[in-house]
Amino acid sequence: MPGAIDGQTHAGSQIGFPGIGMTTHAAVMGGVTTIVDMPYDHPTPVTTGAVLAEKIAAIDKHALCDVALYGTVPTQPNEDHIDELIAGGVCAFKISSFEAHPDRFPRINNAATLLLLRALENTGLPLGLHNEDQEIVRQTTADFIAAGRTAPTDHSDSRPPVAELTATANFLELAAATQAHAHIVHISVAEGFRLVDAYRARGVKATAEMCAHYLIFDADIDMPRLGGLLKVNPPIRAGEREALWQIMDEGQVSFVSSDHSAWELDRKISASIFEVAAGMPGLEVLLPAFFTAAAKRKGTEAAVRLTAKYLARRPAEFFGLAKKGF
Repeated sequence: MPGAIDGQTHAGSQIGFPGIGMTTHAAVMGGVTTIVDMPYDHPTPVTTGAVLAEKIAAIDKHALCDVALYGTVPTQPNEDHIDELIAGGVCAFKISSFEAHPDRFPRINNAATLLLLRALENTGLPLGLHNEDQEIVRQTTADFIAAGRTAPTDHSDSRPPVAELTATANFLELAAATQAHAHIVHISVAEGFRLVDAYRARGVKATAEMCAHYLIFDADIDMPRLGGLLKVNPPIRAGEREALWQIMDEGQVSFVSSDHSAWELDRKISASIFEVAAGMPGLEVLLPAFFTAAAKRKGTEAAVRLTAKYLARRPAEFFGLAKKGF
């Protein structure tokens, strides 16, 4: 089998560019020979050509495997900076419809999103979205806290599927007004993939990515057992796992990634799930976990083909990594 490509990692979210070292070390331990790293580095996201050059220099210094890079924009995008990132070699851009951090990981509004989509129309580069509706999530979270619903088992309901689907539909409708490639970087419910497929049937350049944890965990079974260790956004859902494997069978998934985001253990443990950091490590186990789950459902030979397809060939094609994944 070829070395795996993890199309979604967060190497620098906690400790900045030096995180590339430990992240790529985790990658090679698990058979991943290329990571595609997100732009939300601490303390400065990759929004200009100068920051991109600094990150590339850090990769040269720290990386133990190949690294491809996303770029992003601030709340008021600068078209010259977008051009700098494209010229500097980013393989995709990412934005969020939910503010995880006001500077490092801000919410990008519809006007700014449309500007960026238009700027990317003739580049072939995808624009990825973290797809959660901010108003729905913040109001529901506030309601849960007021009601004392702060257990790990409350996390999924506090960020309901409607928040995910609303953000997805809004983004895809913006993309429909352009010729840009719109990509959803994680979907936790089968209906989200079907929504993307419906826009694709309309002629929109729309794709969607699967994260391995949605295929492996179930909120009803695993959140009581693992608690905050399993907190990711969008959340792990209950009773959705088999439907997502069906989506894989239907070919509606671009590729499978880990969304690797490792935190110090004390950031993952709290009496309130809302005080726990979102994200979990996954690089070391992306390939063996996906292979094992696929083998249980399809048998070993089919698992080899699926793993090579969704963890190597498909992400290589998606990000334009012509010499990887085959």
